[in-house]
Amino acid sequence: MAEEGKTTEGGEDGEKLDRILGHMDSLHAKHDAMALKTEAHGAKIDALCSRMDAMESAMNEGGMADKAKADKAKADAAEKEEKEKEEKAKADKAKADSEEVEKAKADAAASKARADALEARLADMDKRIPAQLPDEQRALFAAEQAKAERVHQAFGDSAGAPHWMNGETRTQYVARLASKFKDHSKSWKSVDLNKLPEDALAVAAERIYADAMDFALHPSDVAPGTLRMIPSKDDTGRVIKRFAGDIKTTFGPFMQPVRHLVALAPRQFKTTH
Repeated sequence: MAEEGKTTEGGEDGEKLDRILGHMDSLHAKHDAMALKTEAHGAKIDALCSRMDAMESAMNEGGMADKAKADKAKADAAEKEEKEKEEKAKADKAKADSEEVEKAKADAAASKARADALEARLADMDKRIPAQLPDEQRALFAAEQAKAERVHQAFGDSAGAPHWMNGETRTQYVARLASKFKDHSKSWKSVDLNKLPEDALAVAAERIYADAMDFALHPSDVAPGTLRMIPSKDDTGRVIKRFAGDIKTTFGPFMQPVRHLVALAPRQFKTTH
């Protein structure tokens, strides 16, 4: 009986051991399966990492390409801006040069205009400067000036008769002197004195001076109640002042009333014894 109990007890232990060994085999199998799965997962992970590396590499290459494009665009923009600056500088310089040329032209034109005006003025002054005439011709010019001087004085012209101009002939001088007063002469007011021959001009000048003197001494354009002084010089050079106009109206308020003698009272004489 005792041996049967041992056998039975040993049989139970064997079964337990078998079960344990079986369980361990199962664990080993599961472990192997898990190892296989882990290896498969590792392969998948490696594949995913490879894909991610490839994608990252592609992204990096694309980013570098985009950066290269951006850098090139930036460089092109900078080059374009620099070129525009150069073109603007050239345009500004061309404009400044054009303005300087125009200013130089304007200055030259103004200088020429001033020079022309000065030359014309000098030419006019040269004409007005009396020529150095021989004494005989100078006396003839002076005589014509003296004739006109009397008329100028009669009209109260303090400047007097103008002098002859350089290069002016005696005939031209007489025509110029007489033309100033020809409007006072009915006979010669519409005649061009410059077209008259010398003899006819002498006659016309004498008549014009006479008519002008008559008008000056008996003016019709003096306002009522006023007088016009007519200065003149005699042969000794004394200034004689004459007055034309309404003398009575002008000096009437300062005159004493006229008194008439009506009768003389008889004078009584005393006799002495």
